[in-house]
Amino acid sequence: MPSVSENASLLEALRSSFPRVDGCFVPIHEEWFYIVDPPGNVPTEVISNVDNCPAEKAVRVQNPRRWEVIFTAVDHCLFDSGQGKRCDCMLFHAKEVLFLELKLEVKRRKKLRRRISEGVEQLRETIQTLDVAFEDTGNDWGGRGKAAYLFVPVTISHQMSATRQGQIRKFQEDTGAILRLVGPTTLDENAPDSEGLTLAPLRLE
Repeated sequence: MPSVSENASLLEALRSSFPRVDGCFVPIHEEWFYIVDPPGNVPTEVISNVDNCPAEKAVRVQNPRRWEVIFTAVDHCLFDSGQGKRCDCMLFHAKEVLFLELKLEVKRRKKLRRRISEGVEQLRETIQTLDVAFEDTGNDWGGRGKAAYLFVPVTISHQMSATRQGQIRKFQEDTGAILRLVGPTTLDENAPDSEGLTLAPLRLE
């Protein structure tokens, strides 16, 4: 199991770069937990009890090795609403940093392209801003890999267009992070558009 001290060094780096936002960090050890983006200008939340979680508006995260994972609320916490486009939150453990943006309010496919583009930019700007903040304070990610996840409540085709493939390559060039689009794994054929979908869980390896 990764040691707590490996997480502590990155947590301290974030605190030194953002000294007034200690309440944005929540350690998680559970095998399953849930990330919810509440309505309004408030931070995302992490919930460990499924009974308190609105499943249709949440991202499920599986942590099979029960690593210590640090949930970090980014938008409206690490950064306030006046500090540009930011992703919702990030997770980190000893091996990886994951940046997450939830676009679960999309109800019609015709809005999907615009919302995906918005989400990609929020993820890009968050990673680049944190990279600069770390550089300014003499910190880094401690050798961790970086990945960015954009969650939407509509199915994503496995056959990506050339435009989407180019967008993903450009994102990795700009940020050093792998970009993944995550949609539902099941669809209720009797439900209109995105209703009745179940998002695939995010599994920490």
